[in-house]
Amino acid sequence: MTLLVPIDIYDEHSRAVTASRRLARQLDEPVVLFNWADQEAESMAAKAHLANLANDLYGMAEVELAVTEDRSAAPAIVAAAERLDATICMATHGRSGIGHALLGSVAEETLRLGRRPVILVGPHASGEGPETAEPKIVVTVDGSDLSETALPVAKEWATRLDRPVEVVQVLDPNGLAVDGSDVSETSYVARTARDLHAPGPPDFEVLHGGDPADAIVDHARSGVEMIVMATHGRGGLARAVLGSVAMRVVHHATCPVLVVPAAD
Repeated sequence: MTLLVPIDIYDEHSRAVTASRRLARQLDEPVVLFNWADQEAESMAAKAHLANLANDLYGMAEVELAVTEDRSAAPAIVAAAERLDATICMATHGRSGIGHALLGSVAEETLRLGRRPVILVGPHASGEGPETAEPKIVVTVDGSDLSETALPVAKEWATRLDRPVEVVQVLDPNGLAVDGSDVSETSYVARTARDLHAPGPPDFEVLHGGDPADAIVDHARSGVEMIVMATHGRGGLARAVLGSVAMRVVHHATCPVLVVPAAD
């Protein structure tokens, strides 16, 4: 499972670098530091920057350097991920607002164009990983087929990282799901956790709160390696691509969020 880390030499992306280094060492898989340039001088500067970054933070043996001549960042990133059969790990901007102002235009377009899961390291995620000795992976569901597309991805990563999985659903204070349907307190998530057959015993949690994003972020503040969430498959602004809940989880979570794009 190669990790592709897009690096903008004019921006700060240490959070994604730190997260990918930790994950790569746990997975014993290579990392590709990736940059895009359309002029020879820029290409040479990018190669030098990536080489220094690789040497300082990884060790050259663990990193393959790649530079594309395609100036459009997101298409180049998506194409490189397909070519390398890689998972993209990228940082998002910390600016407030909606759409690409919150996630960053490159991250938003990468999600819109790609069909592979993407690890997003938000502005509040250090990338260092949890301090607990037995961190877990949290996967969120809401009873919909869309949300459940995240389950096999969470299981795959849990198996590779040797982590237990906790299946989480958020209900509002009246016991309703996000879509307003009346659901049992535990039967759905308990059954989902049991049927997942992930590493470790079945584990689940039902959270209550009027704001699902806040509930998920608060729950995952400690002892969580990664949050896994499915996203909408529609194009357009980031709010349409990610969905408002996933977008705000990415922005506020203290751990990386693996977003799984749904098919159109």
